[in-house]
Amino acid sequence: TYAIDGNTLRITVGQHYTLTVAIADHPLIESAVIVPFPFENFGIIKTDSNISEYYRDYYFKAFINDTAAIQNNYQLFGTAEIETVCRTDSAVEQTIHIKKIFDYSPLISDQNRDGQTFHQNAYVSVFDQLFPYQCNSTPLSINLKLIHLEGSTYNYLKALEDFDISLGDPFAQYVIVPTNLTNAQGIFGAYAIVEKTISWIDLQ
Repeated sequence: TYAIDGNTLRITVGQHYTLTVAIADHPLIESAVIVPFPFENFGIIKTDSNISEYYRDYYFKAFINDTAAIQNNYQLFGTAEIETVCRTDSAVEQTIHIKKIFDYSPLISDQNRDGQTFHQNAYVSVFDQLFPYQCNSTPLSINLKLIHLEGSTYNYLKALEDFDISLGDPFAQYVIVPTNLTNAQGIFGAYAIVEKTISWIDLQ
């Protein structure tokens, strides 16, 4: 695997990039990719809550509003920022921790749902405690990260995902991992990432 940091080699969205690798006594390895544009038409809403004296469950629905007539491929990630305040015998201690509300979701393609809205359900649980000290937790924000994948990159990652799912299944179909390299096996891929932070107040 060979990767270049975008700060080292400036990557421009929408541009066409080529790859050429020359190895002694081996045919020239070539490929090309177009870097996708960042996709920003996504978000999250709170759909329900279950609140008791010592714990609170909050339910959410993330959404991606697909753009019609353009091939799009996505993967979504989300975390919640939780603040916990504990009152000890001598001080008040404040800590911040990050909780996953959903890990990287299954890969999403609009191939059969062009122009539709994709949803990803999630929830976060927040607990208070009384022993050994009184601690109260409060959610502060939700961070979303949407990865917009170029087509060959999506196909490659989808094949790996299908392979992982098929492990141990004697009836699973054979998975062929695609390549977009000439005279080699692998992928010359690209993606764009957009992150959004939504304050908890805006989710009410």
